[in-house]
Amino acid sequence: MPRLKVAIVSCYKNPDYARTKTLRVGMESISEFNTKTLVNVHKSWLRYPEILIGIYKLHKNFRPDAYLLTFRGQELLPFLILFSGGKPIIFDEFIVPLAWANENESPSLRSKFMRSVARYSTFFYRQWLASCKFIIADTQEHAEASARLSGVNSRSYRVIFMDEEESSSSVAAVSRELKSMLSELVS
Repeated sequence: MPRLKVAIVSCYKNPDYARTKTLRVGMESISEFNTKTLVNVHKSWLRYPEILIGIYKLHKNFRPDAYLLTFRGQELLPFLILFSGGKPIIFDEFIVPLAWANENESPSLRSKFMRSVARYSTFFYRQWLASCKFIIADTQEHAEASARLSGVNSRSYRVIFMDEEESSSSVAAVSRELKSMLSELVS
């Protein structure tokens, strides 16, 4: 039986952020799966077209059976859904934009603008989350809040806590959880 092909997609201004890197290393360390990793080189807004082109190439050349979209991938989620062609997506939500959209802590103009964008995209974001096979949260509280605010079934959520550093115990725990999720796809 051929190995499951998994595309790992990271697009963040700091692609080596501990959570992002731990998810990537955890997935790459699972020998039962064939993985390809796409990580942005550009740190500015250029990372978006860079990764979109990369996703297109992955779709055409690698033909993944599943996708893992790492930390802070909200901006790319709708595009990944389109390119995935219905293939399962594992999405690391970490930050719950639906909760963040209703906070009013920061008076800065940029924060107000970003919260407005989050508020006005709520309908679409709920649809995007519902398109994901699994949604990774960092705590049970975040998983419950996201499920409640999005209306997505709580069974789609998996809690994976990671420490601040890319420790071997954290990578091993992440690998176990990801392997469990992917095993559900092939069973």
